[in-house]
Amino acid sequence: MAASHRGQPADDAARLIEKYFATVRRVCGAHLSRHHDIEDAIQETFVQFLLADRSRIVNPEAWLVTVAARACGHVHRRRYAHPEVGLFE
Repeated sequence: MAASHRGQPADDAARLIEKYFATVRRVCGAHLSRHHDIEDAIQETFVQFLLADRSRIVNPEAWLVTVAARACGHVHRRRYAHPEVGLFE
């Protein structure tokens, strides 16, 4: 049997991640412009999904969209807290 987390099989989580990956990517792409920032926000979203009590998530798509938007905010805050400095500046 597949590994589980709080009662939800891992293959069910993988199925939902595959199903909603493009949606999460679109949300992150709408909020962020840098490819690596988008990837960071996507990863943060799905890590939170895997750690969440998925038995309490009624609408996975809505949950993922909300968490993705918040993850984008986290990326923005990190960027402004630690701005990048050019190599020759």
